Amino acid sequence: MTNIQSFQRYIGLSTDTKPTGVNAGSEFIEKDTQEKYIFDNASWERTADNYPYEISIGEGLRTNHRTWYKLGFSASITTTPEDIWEVGGLYTFATSAGKLEVISDNAADSSVGAGARTVEIHYLTSSFDEKSEIVTLTGASAVETASSDFYRVNYFKVLTTGSTPNAVGNIDIRATADTPIYSRIAAGTTRSRDSVFTVPKDNSLYISQIDYGAEHTAANKFSLITLRGKYDFIDSVTSNLFYPEATALLDNGTVPIHYDVPLKFPAGTDMKMTASSNGTAAINVALRGWLES
Repeated sequence: MTNIQSFQRYIGLSTDTKPTGVNAGSEFIEKDTQEKYIFDNASWERTADNYPYEISIGEGLRTNHRTWYKLGFSASITTTPEDIWEVGGLYTFATSAGKLEVISDNAADSSVGAGARTVEIHYLTSSFDEKSEIVTLTGASAVETASSDFYRVNYFKVLTTGSTPNAVGNIDIRATADTPIYSRIAAGTTRSRDSVFTVPKDNSLYISQIDYGAEHTAANKFSLITLRGKYDFIDSVTSNLFYPEATALLDNGTVPIHYDVPLKFPAGTDMKMTASSNGTAAINVALRGWLES
């Protein structure tokens, strides 16, 4: 163990060459950037000391932390509660793992087409392990996944395209029986916008901000938007029921709500955003936070 009295502290410019031959734990402050570095006995490493906690995560300065976000959009929400995703209606969670298939409703989304050529799926197995697979599209003909352990689809995005830099048609990932659909990349976009997520194995999810947005087709209407999770905060246990965890009531516009105490969800927790309206509304949500393992 290095004696704390042998640590050295240095102040210089970011353009200065940092000293060598110093003891582990020594500090270097860049006075022009206010960045702080610690010598770890092999190299100078930037620290999180000078950053607010969430910004230090975004900067990649905290081990076992990674930034997280989810987007959700529904074009037409009415009086019946629906989950916020491109397909509309209520989302169906798979009850067992298996193969899935990917299909577009436009021939241009194919390996030689102008639109999306390959897509990437980030998913969880039934043990909630994180995996991913790349699928080459064949337009309106379904392509089965190579893997047979799909249980939850967390992210779905276009990876490569032809001359058109987005999906030309709606691209779905679905059960091999054609239904249910688990995610959709809408025509004209490059990433799915579904507010459904399951926390991976050995991780906790912390949600620090949700942006709630609504636009109604008529005046004097409102929408209720709710984050629901299979977790009971009161008893601190997972559940088979979706409990409301955060909510907002909007007429028109977008309201960002930052949670000073982040909402925490343990590994394996399913969650989704739902909405209902006393009129007809387009609903958008953006959730931000971090995963901690």
